[in-house]
Amino acid sequence: MISQSNLLSILGENTDSTVMKQFKSCLSGPLREDEAPLPGERYFYSFDDGLSLLLEDERVSAIHLYCTGNEDGYSSYKGWIGDKLKNKDIDPIEVISLMGKPSNRGGGAKGFLGKTDPTWLRYDYLNYVIHYTFSSSNTQIEMITLMDPQTAP
Repeated sequence: MISQSNLLSILGENTDSTVMKQFKSCLSGPLREDEAPLPGERYFYSFDDGLSLLLEDERVSAIHLYCTGNEDGYSSYKGWIGDKLKNKDIDPIEVISLMGKPSNRGGGAKGFLGKTDPTWLRYDYLNYVIHYTFSSSNTQIEMITLMDPQTAP
């Protein structure tokens, strides 16, 4: 199982660092590179582990944890999902009751093309930012994004 320290230790690291090599050894499947849409970005993914990494300027700036299997072929991520949270089957109100008031929140309203944007919660901490995106029914966490606070939007 991937731990909090495994995940948070790689934020800001480059792919050749000792910390990244240790992280890769925790994975059940290979970490493969994919094309990134913007110059200066690289994506690495592990379908077996349900995660992807975004590198900007050769450093890990974001980690995407796919909590439910999806059409892109990711398995459901199994590991640390945040302090005080035990499983992904939780709604936004329950997350707030366990973790406190979020730094920011949004979604749940009609978006640009008339589709309802997913509900999301964001918590900013000293060493990381964690962003939860919920299912359209708001009954479970679909994706978690961990970000380096120095590069988080």
